[in-house]
Amino acid sequence: MTSIDLDRAPFERGRWVLREYVTGLDECRATTVLPDAPVAVLGAEGHLAVVDLDTGAVDTYEVDDDLPPVALVGLTGRRVLAVRFSSVELYRLDGPGEWKAPIRRWRIQSDTSVLDVAATASGSRFVVAAGDRFYVGDVDDPDLVEVDSPDQTWYGTAGCLAAYVSPDGATVGVGRAGSVGVYAAAPLRRIRDLTLNEKGDAVLSVALSPDGRRLMAGDDATRTALFDFDGGTRDQVSGGGKVIKAQWSRDGGACALVVLTRAVGVVDPSGRLLVELAPQETGTYYFLGGGWAGGGDRFAVGTEHGKILAWNLEAEA
Repeated sequence: MTSIDLDRAPFERGRWVLREYVTGLDECRATTVLPDAPVAVLGAEGHLAVVDLDTGAVDTYEVDDDLPPVALVGLTGRRVLAVRFSSVELYRLDGPGEWKAPIRRWRIQSDTSVLDVAATASGSRFVVAAGDRFYVGDVDDPDLVEVDSPDQTWYGTAGCLAAYVSPDGATVGVGRAGSVGVYAAAPLRRIRDLTLNEKGDAVLSVALSPDGRRLMAGDDATRTALFDFDGGTRDQVSGGGKVIKAQWSRDGGACALVVLTRAVGVVDPSGRLLVELAPQETGTYYFLGGGWAGGGDRFAVGTEHGKILAWNLEAEA
């Protein structure tokens, strides 16, 4: 990907400024950003690090399970859903120190493929992509709806590796082998399929715009596509690599594409590249996902070696 002049982008005139936060964790597996606070959460074996993006304060929590969370999603009220290979756990980030038992725990099964989780901001609906199946639930409901995956292709396993939930919770989607399955949530039923590739390459990232009109998806073979539901179109997007996480800003004015090896491409609703965000040092970072903190002027990612990188769009004098 090639950076473009921000004067031609739908941002106010400004520049992206990078700030780094060191958590002290290593061999990290997942990252999320809270939807109602400038707070990023990074997960590793036995620990979560909670980073205040304004002050730089880092609080490290011990968890009662040595297995690292492989997917995280932040909720309002300083809560986070942590997904492991056999469970989904709801925690509240009340303060630094050792965590007690989670507020709620759901047992799941997975084929140990890469897992993903998505949720409405309140947690009134969430979906977990668990490889050979996916689950739909609500943080206030002790039960989950389990759905077997219809596809058995990616390295002999099923392809539910990415998930999304519409902002109103009415629809959910899972990235499968070569396509995205879109489901009405209540009652749960499949309503359409969106083909990303004909070869059955696993879909690793999927994100629905806040207005529900556009869907971004990326697969294991570095294809990234933008589906426009109104026009019925599918446009190829230059993702610059394997997009492991896609997330729209709160106002829908931009979508961030987190590339596995050290880059974030920010595109507009038409898929046009606005800017590429990357660390200052050379090398491979292995990003773990991330999220927008604010409407669209700050984006944070985590790295496997325990850093949080946050880019702020600052107005020029």
